[in-house]
Amino acid sequence: MRNEGEGSALLDDLNTARGHDLDREKRLQELQQATMGILVNLAETDNLPWAVQMSLLNIISTTGIQAGAIKLNSGEDYVFAAQERIDDFDSDISLGCRFGRDFKLFAFSDSGRALPCMFCQDLFRSEGFFCQSISHWYAKNAKSFPDDNPRCEKCRKLGYETTVMVPVKTAGETLGLIHLYDTREKAVSADEVTFLETISGPLGYALKHLQDREAIRRSEEQFRFLAENARDIIFRMQVFPERKFIYVSPASTFISGYSPEEFYADELLDKKLIHYADYPLYERAISNSTDLSKPIILRLIRKDNQIIWVELHCAPIFNRDRVEIIDGIVRDITERVQAEQELKSSYDQLKTFSSMILRAQEEERIRLSRELHDEVGQALTAVKIDLQVVKEEFKKKSLGFQGRLSESIKLVDLTLERVRKQAVSLRPPALDHMGLVAAVQNMVQGFIRRTGIEAKIIAKGEMARFSNEIETALFRCIQESLTNVARHSGAKKVTIELKRNVDSVYAGIEDDGKGFDKETSDTSPERLGLVGMRERIKLLNGSFKIDSKPLRGTRIMITIPLV
Repeated sequence: MRNEGEGSALLDDLNTARGHDLDREKRLQELQQATMGILVNLAETDNLPWAVQMSLLNIISTTGIQAGAIKLNSGEDYVFAAQERIDDFDSDISLGCRFGRDFKLFAFSDSGRALPCMFCQDLFRSEGFFCQSISHWYAKNAKSFPDDNPRCEKCRKLGYETTVMVPVKTAGETLGLIHLYDTREKAVSADEVTFLETISGPLGYALKHLQDREAIRRSEEQFRFLAENARDIIFRMQVFPERKFIYVSPASTFISGYSPEEFYADELLDKKLIHYADYPLYERAISNSTDLSKPIILRLIRKDNQIIWVELHCAPIFNRDRVEIIDGIVRDITERVQAEQELKSSYDQLKTFSSMILRAQEEERIRLSRELHDEVGQALTAVKIDLQVVKEEFKKKSLGFQGRLSESIKLVDLTLERVRKQAVSLRPPALDHMGLVAAVQNMVQGFIRRTGIEAKIIAKGEMARFSNEIETALFRCIQESLTNVARHSGAKKVTIELKRNVDSVYAGIEDDGKGFDKETSDTSPERLGLVGMRERIKLLNGSFKIDSKPLRGTRIMITIPLV
C-alpha cells in the first residue's frame, strides 16, 4: 500500500500530464484556428501582396517568433518583425551566405533526415529546414566547413539560434519559402512546424492562383493602356448567343464620332455605321467567320455623315468549334485610299496618253509607209523607166554611156528595194490585209535570210482576225523580241507560238541563247525594249511575263484578253 506522500506525488504527476495534454490540445486548437484564418484570408482576397502579408502576420502572431518573411521566386519579398525587434532584418532578406553554388553542406538529424545548409542553392529543392540551435549545429559540423569559415555574417551578427524554412509548393512547383528566425533556442515547437507545413500547401495553391490572376490583371492593364492610347479602334464583339460590343477603345470617338458608351448602348450601331453598300460584305464575314485572315476594306458613315474608308482586321475566338467572340482592329485609311485613287487616276491618264502616243506612232508609220510605197516608190519607178528609155535611145544612136546608165538603173533598183523594205518595216501590208499570222510569217522569213538563225512558227487554234490594237501590239512585241534575239542572245534557234484560247490570245517567243538575270537592274537597249513591250501589253490589260536565266535562254509569254 502506497503511503500518503507517494499518492500525492502520483496525483501531481497525473495533474501535470493532464495539464500538458490540455495545454497541447488548446495549442492545437489555436493552430487550427490560425490555419482557418489564413485560409479565409487567402480565399477572400484578390490582392496578392495583402494576402501574403496577412498570412505572414498570422504565422508570426501564432508562433510568437521574433522575425519572419515569405520570399517568393518572383522576386517579391515581404518581411515583418514581431515582439523583439531585430535591427536591420528587413534591409536584406538574403543572409549574405558565402557558400559557393557548387558547395553542398548536409547534416543528419537524430531521425536520420538529411538537412541541407539553410542558405545554399539546394534549399528550394529540399523538403524544408528546421534547426533549434544554430550554434550547436555549426559546432557539430565545424569539420565540414571549408578553411575560409563560411559562417553567415548575419547569423553571427544577429545571433540566430532557431530557424525554420518551409518551401511553399503547388503541383510540384516551388513558389517560395516561409522564413522564421529567433535568437532563442527551441523557439518553435514540433506542432508549430507541422502547422507551417500544413498551411504551406494551401498557401502555395492560393499564391499560384493569385499570381496567375495578377499576371492576367497586368496583361489586361497593358492591353488597356495600349488600346486606349492607340490611334486605331480596338474592339471585342460577342456574336453568340447575342451580338453586342464588349469593349470598344476610345479611338472610336475620333474615327467614327461615336463614343464607346454609344457602342455599348446600341447593339445595331455597326449597321448604322457601315455604308449600306459595304454592309453585306461585313455581315457575311462576321456571320461566317470562315476566312478573316485578310483585312476587309469598308466605308463608314461618321456621326457627322462624313464618309471615311477603314481597314478591318478580325480574329475569331472559338468555343467548341463555334465562334463566340471576335476581336478586331479598325484603321482609318481614308488618306491612303484617296492617294491610291489619285494615283490610279494619274495612271489612267498616263495610260490614255500612252495609248494615244502609240496610236499616233502607228498612224504615222502607216502614213510614212504609204508615202514611201506610193510616192517615193512611184517616183523611183518613173526614174527607172526614164533611164531605160534614155539607154535605149543612146544605144540606137550609138552615143555610148551604156555602162553608166546600166549602173544608174541598178542603183534605182537597189533604192526601190530599200524603200520597199523600209515601208514594210514601218507597217507591213500583210498585217492590214492578211492578218497577224501571215505578217509574222513574212517577218520570220526575212529574219532567217538576214541572220541565218533557225526560226519556227507554231499556230494553234482558230487564228481569225483580231482587233487592230491586238494585232499591232503582238506584231510589235514579236518584232522587238526577234531584234533582241539577233542582237544580244547569241541563239541558234527561236520558236514563236501563237494560240487562240476561248477568251484570250497567247504569243510565246523562246530562244536557246545566253539569257540574262531578270532580277538585276539594267538600262541597256534590250531591257528598254522589254519595258516598251510590257507597257504595250499592259495598255490592253494583258499579261507579260519573262522567264530567263544566264546560259539557259529566254522565254517571253504574252496573253491578251479578247473581251
